Amino acid sequence: MTMNLLFRLKRLLDRGLEALLVLLFFTLSGCVIIQVFTRYVLGDPAIFTEEVSRYAMIWLSLLGAAYAAGKVEHMAYTMLPESLSGDRLRWHVRSVALIVLAFAASVMCYGGGLLVLRALEFEQLTATLEWPMGYVYLCIPLSGALIVFYQLLILLAPEHVPASGANATAPAAPSAD
Repeated sequence: MTMNLLFRLKRLLDRGLEALLVLLFFTLSGCVIIQVFTRYVLGDPAIFTEEVSRYAMIWLSLLGAAYAAGKVEHMAYTMLPESLSGDRLRWHVRSVALIVLAFAASVMCYGGGLLVLRALEFEQLTATLEWPMGYVYLCIPLSGALIVFYQLLILLAPEHVPASGANATAPAAPSAD
């Protein structure tokens, strides 16, 4: 029952991330189109578009990495897992998940969280739009938390997660037994 709830939460997070990533992509594309139009057609570039597109790219990259980790479609060395099976494969999958989890928890969640707090504490602002930089940096611990969640799912139920994303499909939720 608990695993079903976790996999339902995963599907909900995946859908939310998909929508957010599409929105960020269109924001990035729109800003680039506006920048090109105002620079080369009007001869007076819109100054906000460069900054918005930069931060949209940062958020798109980090949240996209979290999404890929959740779908087990991130960049990976697949030669070893493809040659393993049974307990060795489960051990390998769990080992990799532990390493990724440790990195995401320590560097992204903890370190990124400290960065966000420090930027907000010192009231650091973006150059053009004067947005608080803490909100820009917020994508680091947010992406880290998503990666931690996805890695915990792998640790708890490695049989429902493909060993590599190269030729695998998304993991199926456990049955409602």
